[in-house]
Amino acid sequence: MGISRNIQSTLLFRSSTSELHFGREFNSRTTKFTCIAAVSLMSIAIVHFAVAQYSGDPEGRWFSYGARASAFAGAYATQIQDVSSMYWNPATIAYLDGNSVLWDYFQEWHGKMKSELLAMPFTVGMGNAVAFGINATQIQLSDEFGKHTGSMYGFDFASATELTSTFSLGIRGTAQYGTAGNEQLWTGSSAIGILYAPGPEVGYGMVLSGLGGEVQYSIDNGALVLKHQTTPRNLQLGLAMRFPSSKLERTVTISLANDKTFGTKGIRYNGAIEWLATRFLALRTGYVVSPTYAGAKYGIGIHTAGMLLDYAISPSTLTDQFQEITMSIQF
Repeated sequence: MGISRNIQSTLLFRSSTSELHFGREFNSRTTKFTCIAAVSLMSIAIVHFAVAQYSGDPEGRWFSYGARASAFAGAYATQIQDVSSMYWNPATIAYLDGNSVLWDYFQEWHGKMKSELLAMPFTVGMGNAVAFGINATQIQLSDEFGKHTGSMYGFDFASATELTSTFSLGIRGTAQYGTAGNEQLWTGSSAIGILYAPGPEVGYGMVLSGLGGEVQYSIDNGALVLKHQTTPRNLQLGLAMRFPSSKLERTVTISLANDKTFGTKGIRYNGAIEWLATRFLALRTGYVVSPTYAGAKYGIGIHTAGMLLDYAISPSTLTDQFQEITMSIQF
């Protein structure tokens, strides 16, 4: 599934005091590990695209971590606020400041799914960071025989490095463990992302996700069953603009993204705007448009010294209706 800044995502250059950890030798090893793993994932992805296409329909279900990201309607490849950004673009965690702990709760209105996440980032050298997350999800499906409930647990690891002061590279790996009755199933997936931030007023991001598989639940002969399904591979390109550029004076953030899910028709367009009404209160709205549906998301953020509290809601009946709350505490 750390608190970065005052109120808004900032891709500012890391201060010298936050870069004095663990020495250059460890920093070099972490950078090499991230780069090698990222290149390997990209190579695997190219092979997958050549031999396989996803035939399912991934649209119509909205689920990932971070209430601010949900309020942004998924236009989040360039945004940094807390460690939940690793689920949208793992390269962003290289710019998180300090250590923190994050809790996230997601629930669909009609009770089909609810999930909780606990995640933490760590700075591990000059321009390097890692993050860990663990989550638990409850799935409930119904048929003429009644309701059927299953559980799923996720374990996430992300690593990111600043290749330059304005460019970062990140990877994320996820292991899933699903249960339903006496059935059990393990799967794994990964993602790779890059982030380019030439200045605090603008940022560009690209994320390739869905490399691997996922646990899918279905009902067969009145029983809940598990099966391994190829994850829909997705490429997102994102752009963020912030006005004014100074984070102390910033009032507006605009975020845009295009998503292409391989094996499906068309492109999904995401856009969002955030207005900082005060230094402590942020109002957000996002909109997503795809070939099969469109819907709005809304959110609010309350930010105080050392704590971020965000809430998102999706009331549209055209997509899955849900609410989500995220709390991040810096220490």
